[in-house]
Amino acid sequence: MAFTGTNLAPEIQHQLNKIPMIFNIVADPVGNGIVKNYAPTGRNFTGVSHMVPLEVQAIIINDLQIKHVALIFNPAEPNSVSTVQQLDKCLLSHQLTTTKFPINSLQIDTLESKYWNNLAIKLQQDKVDLVYLPSDSLVISHAHDITMAMHQLKLPTFSATEEPIHKGALMGVVSHYAAAGYHAALMAERILRYKVSAGTIPISTPYSYLFVINETSMRNLEYYPPVQLLQYAEFTK
Repeated sequence: MAFTGTNLAPEIQHQLNKIPMIFNIVADPVGNGIVKNYAPTGRNFTGVSHMVPLEVQAIIINDLQIKHVALIFNPAEPNSVSTVQQLDKCLLSHQLTTTKFPINSLQIDTLESKYWNNLAIKLQQDKVDLVYLPSDSLVISHAHDITMAMHQLKLPTFSATEEPIHKGALMGVVSHYAAAGYHAALMAERILRYKVSAGTIPISTPYSYLFVINETSMRNLEYYPPVQLLQYAEFTK
């Protein structure tokens, strides 16, 4: 059996009929072309998406009673591009204003933290109320610098994944990576122990998700989500 993700999938398509494969931690397997839908593939692979449904994220963002959301993303990462495009539509359906900000990775390498400081100033000038951090490896790897820059200008951050919240992002609706790994392991057990064909197993999406708040960031920003969200939030520091 092979375990794979977005970057490897195109390189091993020719092996799909030989080795059962499970992809994992893929934000949007449909949008980036791994599968056509979340139904059983009929081929020798299946997998797990860790992404909380974008409409759920949009509902929570709308509940924050804000008006203008900045969507920052890496244009070179298909998962991120697809997520931002779809979330943009969801937010617009809630009458929220959105602005997309593609990240320039070359400038990040040159300017380092100054890049994020400059971006934060731009977002503040554009009167952004909330900065959205998608499931994007570049964004996640720079999460600390991003949140520091945004929070210095009192711009709250909302993450689609758990790690940036532990690095300082204010909040997000997330599914634990451990849960995705657990579901992938269950798939592997069905295939290896019970001889279930991978192609008959539907693509798995999160069974549950959490609204997580970084308590330290919340107090530093003096930004408190509405009570109806705080009531079921999980806090981290």
